[in-house]
Amino acid sequence: MTSHVSHMEEFDVSNPAGWEEYAERLEFYFAANGIRDAQRKLAVLCSVCGPKTYSVIRSLTSPQSPASMSFTEVMKLLQEHFAPKPSEIYCRFQYQRRFQQQGEGIANYVAELRRLAQHCNFGETLESRLRDQLVCGLRDEMLQKQLLSIKDLTLATAIDRAVSAEAAVAQVMEMRAPTTVESYDVKRLAGSSNSRNNSQRTRRRRSMETIAQPCKPCHRCGGQHSPRTCRFKSAVCNYCKKVGHIERACRAKQQTNRASRGAATGDRNEMNCLSAKLEEYRINKTVCHALNSLTSPVPRALVKLNGITVEMEVDSGAAFTVLSEYTFNKVAWGKQAQLEAFPQRLQDFQGRKIHVLGTASVLVEYGTYHGRLMVLVVKGQRCSLLGRNWFKPLGIRLAGVYQLNSGPIEALLDEYCDLFSENISAVKMSARKVPFALRDRISEELDRLVRQGILEPVEYTDWATPIVPVIKEDGGIRICGDYKCTVNKALKKDLYQIPAVKKSNFEVTS
Repeated sequence: MTSHVSHMEEFDVSNPAGWEEYAERLEFYFAANGIRDAQRKLAVLCSVCGPKTYSVIRSLTSPQSPASMSFTEVMKLLQEHFAPKPSEIYCRFQYQRRFQQQGEGIANYVAELRRLAQHCNFGETLESRLRDQLVCGLRDEMLQKQLLSIKDLTLATAIDRAVSAEAAVAQVMEMRAPTTVESYDVKRLAGSSNSRNNSQRTRRRRSMETIAQPCKPCHRCGGQHSPRTCRFKSAVCNYCKKVGHIERACRAKQQTNRASRGAATGDRNEMNCLSAKLEEYRINKTVCHALNSLTSPVPRALVKLNGITVEMEVDSGAAFTVLSEYTFNKVAWGKQAQLEAFPQRLQDFQGRKIHVLGTASVLVEYGTYHGRLMVLVVKGQRCSLLGRNWFKPLGIRLAGVYQLNSGPIEALLDEYCDLFSENISAVKMSARKVPFALRDRISEELDRLVRQGILEPVEYTDWATPIVPVIKEDGGIRICGDYKCTVNKALKKDLYQIPAVKKSNFEVTS
């Protein structure tokens, strides 16, 4: 008893480029079911192709009926209608301009070259043409030099060398990957019972990070960059209300915290456990949760990946769309063999390396878009990021700023406009000369005030008041600001008359 394949889906007329594949599958369907008669093939075609395709057949065969024509004639009409033979010159133009894309593996690149070469009519020179375009289109310059140095290079040798080099790069990156990211996951699974070991690892990791980052932190925000380029130069601190830094880098707050830590007591093991938990939260949860209290709600989108709905965070700061290993296993049904090597290195906002497992092509459905897009798969279980490489295909656009709301300072200026004059400018006095004998002691006193958070060094200011050094009885220096020549002129004077000494003595004795 012979078995029959009873399922053959309809042809999608909205995708005419897929007709050639559909015609090939139709021939396999005929062979699997033992259909050899031409008229029976025509009957099966008109039965399984779908109502829209059958309407096209009737239109192409009009005024005759489809039954009056042969199967070969109908297939030829459909081929000319859905997939007419393209221009050979244009096909070769597309073939020659095809280079390896960012994040594209060698195997996928070669397969795409073979697809583009179908209508180029290369004939017997196909292998050499594929070899030339493969070598010329590689993104890796070192690999390109190696292949060019090989005499009598064949296509098979070029593909083998390129695939081996791609795999070697991915393996070296995995071997040299730092273990700091792994240590956080192990610490989370270990629990709080081994808190002392966790705290020791935390201290060692912090010391390693300090050695690896010799750059002096910015005194405005605490980041690893120059204060001159800091975007918080004009920010107002929420703690001390001073201009030029934010609360995270506020020296006054740090001094208060140091004092409170010195007075606090408690179990050392409990504190170590707490610090380990807090650092784990800082690494694993900051991006997803802690920033939510400081910024507007995170934009999210529901995207279908391989038919499974996934909630993704729309991140305009991410160059690539990223899926965690956990999410990818759900949408790929555990088929990790589909991952292609990703030869480039990725870093997060703080400069730490991201452990990339590879790239994959997933079927994406969002709005009116339906197609395959490239995605990066990273180790762990974290939120999925919808990066900029998906914005254009999915029709996501960045909205500009169409309205500016006045801040509290502008509102106060409008309310008390009669108290301010437009021609009043800040007063900036030049520094006065000090004796050479006092320069070292004045510098030491200024450094001490900066360390205590009383003074803060700035690179530029609109107001500048000269200082007056006063020698104390013990030989120390007290630094005073001569504000009578600067800001005092802009202040309202107190009209209260200070009583004389004689008057005060008379009132006391009487």
